[in-house]
Amino acid sequence: MAHQQHAQLVAARHDLGGAAEDEAPHTEAVGVAVGAGEGDGAPWGGTAGFIAPERIGGDLPASQASDVYSLGATLYQALTGEPPHKGPLGRVLLEDPAPARALNRSIPRNLETICHKAMARNPASRYASAGEFAEDLGRWLSDRPIVARPAGPVERSLRWLRRNRRVASVA
Repeated sequence: MAHQQHAQLVAARHDLGGAAEDEAPHTEAVGVAVGAGEGDGAPWGGTAGFIAPERIGGDLPASQASDVYSLGATLYQALTGEPPHKGPLGRVLLEDPAPARALNRSIPRNLETICHKAMARNPASRYASAGEFAEDLGRWLSDRPIVARPAGPVERSLRWLRRNRRVASVA
């Protein structure tokens, strides 16, 4: 999945120390790395509908948390065909995006949960890094329980049976 690979690339950039440098590119537009002052003309760089709420106004530097938000916003648009926020920039600060499944009922519930965790308005509620976001996408792709919404015992058993059909059919 392209979003998992993109999240892994952002995680690698952070691991190499790119996030510590003020002029390092950051992921704040749809699939585009931007530097300070780039993007749609905003002073903080990036595209308004995809920028983390804490970055609006340019007071805080880009961080792993803001990159995770932008990755989640990019995934949201890929899933729904709509940006997470339309209209005035204040919507990013005041409103959560519409539930992804409200715009596209075919989106699996766990994938929607992953997407919205990445776009949580509170940075502490997001994945701690792009790597963790990528890992949860990988768990979803492998039909394993996701971190964003831990599965109960029945769901874990059903997932195990789906992944291990041969073993389950012998038992």
